[in-house]
Amino acid sequence: MKKVTVYLLLIFLLFACSNKKGENSRKKGKAKGENESVVYVANPQIRHLKNYLSYSVSLKAKKDVYVYAPASERILSINLKEGDRVREGQIIAKMDDEEAKLKYNKVKTNYTSIKNEYERNKKLYEEGLVSKQEYENILARYESAKADYEIQKKELDDLTIRSPINGIVGRRFVEEKERVQMDQKLFRIVDDNILKADINLPEEEYDFVKMGSKVEIQKKGNSGTITGYVNEISPIIDDETGTFKVEVNVKREKGFIPGMFVNLDIITRENEEALSIPKKAVVEKDNKRGVYIVNDKKAKFRNVKIGIEQEDYIEITDGLDKTHKVVVVGQNMLKEGQKVKIMNKKNTDKNEKKEINKNKSEG
Repeated sequence: MKKVTVYLLLIFLLFACSNKKGENSRKKGKAKGENESVVYVANPQIRHLKNYLSYSVSLKAKKDVYVYAPASERILSINLKEGDRVREGQIIAKMDDEEAKLKYNKVKTNYTSIKNEYERNKKLYEEGLVSKQEYENILARYESAKADYEIQKKELDDLTIRSPINGIVGRRFVEEKERVQMDQKLFRIVDDNILKADINLPEEEYDFVKMGSKVEIQKKGNSGTITGYVNEISPIIDDETGTFKVEVNVKREKGFIPGMFVNLDIITRENEEALSIPKKAVVEKDNKRGVYIVNDKKAKFRNVKIGIEQEDYIEITDGLDKTHKVVVVGQNMLKEGQKVKIMNKKNTDKNEKKEINKNKSEG
């Protein structure tokens, strides 16, 4: 009986010692883990970055003009239909000009007669054969007759309607034989070789938008993109809206027509060789933006200057180079001088992945 008691006592003592050693070992491991943080790092890379402002706008023809009836008359003939291309000065319609021709011929005859009389008297006046008063009287009659002639000639010429620009007949509002009123719309002519879009940008972008700034234009629901350029910038800010007007021009390409709504991205800043890092790597410390880099297995906070910011990446204009190891996962839990363990995705085991995910969720 005594032997059994002794054996039980020995087993109890051995078990107690074993538990104490295990507890001490766990405490040491825990303390060691608290001093070392698991992180991922990445070197800064050269990337093509750009800032842009996105809008949904309607494209318009750069030149878009309406042709109006010059008089209240009947349309005799129309030479073009909608969709036809026209040249500047090309005849597109003719109006009834019979009455206008009668008036024109009358004033032309009068003008020709007075012009001949004026030229004879001018020569005599220069030779001193007629008085100054007589010359001034004939000069006044001549100038009045000339003005009447030019007015009537224009009225007659205007009844032959010509295209004011090169372009395409966008709309035809009348039919042949129809009687129209003066200033009634007859045609809409658009020059669709150059399309434009007018947009209003926020005033904080004024210093970044320049003449010639690139604009990416995409049809809705289509992956094709064409490039346009800023052609006009308003010199003032609208004090009611806090915006300024910009006109974008783009050469016509197949599938892009006036009146179409498109998605438009104005590129305000662009750098094809921007030294950049993942945007999530940037943290704020003491009201300063910076990153943690790893140097000699320790975390070191480094102030940086920021340039272009995109959704996932950010340009670093000062403070880093390609050799720096920038912490991109686990940075939010770091402190200056803290020991870190750099993990590589290729050899990370399940426990290490859990630690990384923990750091990410706590950050």
